[in-house]
Amino acid sequence: DSAGAQGGGASASAREEEEAAKKLEEEKAAKDKAEALGLAEEEKRKAEAQKKKTEDTKRAMAAISTPKGEMSFFQKVPEKIKDLEINYSFLQSYMQESKKQYDEAFEDLQAEIKKLQTTLTDMRTKGEALTLDTAERVRNLENRTAAWGAAQRE
Repeated sequence: DSAGAQGGGASASAREEEEAAKKLEEEKAAKDKAEALGLAEEEKRKAEAQKKKTEDTKRAMAAISTPKGEMSFFQKVPEKIKDLEINYSFLQSYMQESKKQYDEAFEDLQAEIKKLQTTLTDMRTKGEALTLDTAERVRNLENRTAAWGAAQRE
């Protein structure tokens, strides 16, 4: 009998432990869920506060009185920034196109310079050859003249 009571007591104890563990898991899950909801609620409150702040700023800017047809400083600044960004973009495009054109022009100039250098070298070579040929002819004429003069004297 006592062994049966102990066996029944052991299974009851195991069930109690299982129930306690299950209860702890449920409590932990509920706590995690509450924390997640708390974080979500806090994020929601922050977003609402930011939205309210933005709306207040818009209302304050709208409330700034300006003469008819004129914009306030706070209205002009974003437009000026946008204009500057557009101008900067145009300037960049212009400078890129100018650089491209200058690069092409310099390449053309370099090709012309190389062509002129080649022509100049050829002309110098031909000029030197002509000078040597002329000097040779002059020597031949001098020798002939000397020989003719000697023949005349005899």
